[in-house]
Amino acid sequence: MPQLRARIVRELIESHGWSITSAVKAIGISSTAAAKYKRIIATSSGYYSISLDSFSRSFAERILKNELTPSSFIEEVCLKCI
Repeated sequence: MPQLRARIVRELIESHGWSITSAVKAIGISSTAAAKYKRIIATSSGYYSISLDSFSRSFAERILKNELTPSSFIEEVCLKCI
């Protein structure tokens, strides 16, 4: 889950100009965790990263449209893992 959250933070900040503060509120994580997003992403590679990038873009788009709250984000991620 840290990899996915880091990628969503990256998407919101780098592609959509959000602040870290806005991103952490949107997905319900600490600002400390969000500030480490570049380092967290750097620890992953390969196919796993491509899949996570796809998921993160999808989640970020839904956050931008106000279709996803922090609690519904966690619920959906957990359901995908089952």
